[in-house]
Amino acid sequence: SPLTDINECEDQSNYPCIGACTNTEGNYSCSCPRGSHGDGRKDGSGCSPNFPVVKTAL
Repeated sequence: SPLTDINECEDQSNYPCIGACTNTEGNYSCSCPRGSHGDGRKDGSGCSPNFPVVKTAL
């Protein structure tokens, strides 16, 4: 019998991402909101804010 893909992104009680969730066949991927970086996963590195680079003239 063929396997049925489970859309992890639709499970609001166990949503796997901090940012956006994209369902893929047999898996899913997460992305962080604009202005942050990381893997976007709750069970991974999550998302951290991007800090602007400050250039200092000497």
